[in-house]
This record gives sequence, structure tokens and C-alpha cells, in this order.
Amino acid sequence: MQFVEFDEKTGSIISITNKFDKNKLSVEIDKSIADGFIKGTEQTSQWKVLPDKTNVKKYKVVKIVKNTNEEFLNKNVFPIKQFKEIQKEKNVFQIIQRESNWFGYADIDQETANFYTSRDGYFGHEKIVYVTEHNDSRKYLGKFDIDFTKFFEGSEFIIDFNNGECCDLYIASGNDEFVYVREQ
Repeated sequence: MQFVEFDEKTGSIISITNKFDKNKLSVEIDKSIADGFIKGTEQTSQWKVLPDKTNVKKYKVVKIVKNTNEEFLNKNVFPIKQFKEIQKEKNVFQIIQRESNWFGYADIDQETANFYTSRDGYFGHEKIVYVTEHNDSRKYLGKFDIDFTKFFEGSEFIIDFNNGECCDLYIASGNDEFVYVREQ
């Protein structure tokens, strides 16, 4: 039998073992997956342990598939509200710009984390953020992808984008609350 120890809040895999330890949060996995982790043909960062929505007392190990099928021409692309400082509210996905450095952050409560992590096909997606010149959405400056799962890790993470100018952001996600924080 093979087990993975995991972080209950983020679903990140911490370790792989063949011994069950009742003092650690772990779940049994297929031997083929464990062998992949050990041999290096699978990366633990590409897998998450999520609550099994068919049984609230169980978890399942799921490979996170990155899906970036959103298009800028999508009529469901929404502007992201802009603020000058980090928002204190919970459950707000914040895209932070400090000069030309970009970061992501969210303070997610457990109920909201459970909601997102239990939705099949949603949690592993990347969010695409479209960037235009400030106050002129006709001047497209580029786009960047955000691994949505990073918002659930409880700390700031780096977003790979290089722009030091004030700009406007858009995202094809009207249901999730995203904000753009431009710290001066």
C-alpha cells in the first residue's frame, strides 16, 4: 500500500510513503502513481488531494490539468476593479502590481476553499488575464496566465509578467471576485 501525506488547506502533497501513520493526514494512492513520483516521471506539484464530493470523509488524488482555452474575443471578458492597496476582505483574488513586479494573493476561508476544490474540472484551470493600456481598452499590451491553485496556498506568489506602467486588466471570469491592486 502506498500513501501520500498532504496539506489539508492547499491539497499539496508533502510526502510519499508505504507506511500508514495515524498521526499524519494521508490518503492511499495507486502504486503506479507512487512509482511515478519516486521515479520522477510524475511531479507531486501537478497533483492535488481534494475532498471526494461523493463522501465527505474521504479524499481523492487528482492530476491537475492546465486548461487555457479562454479567448480574448470572448464576450464574457470582464474588467477587473482597480485599487491602490491590498484588500482586507476574505475570498478576493488579488492581482498585485508593485512597479514592474506582479504578485497574486488571496485570503480564502475554509468554506470557500472547499467549494472551489470540490468542483471537478474547475480548480486546476489557469486564469488568463488580459492587459490593456490604462483607460484605452483598444490598446492590447499582452496577457499572462495565473495558476488558480496558487491562490489557495495562503501567501503571495510571483506572476510572470513584465509591465511597470499603469494598465487595465480583464478576465473571463464573472463569478470569481478578482481585483487589481496597483501599489505605488
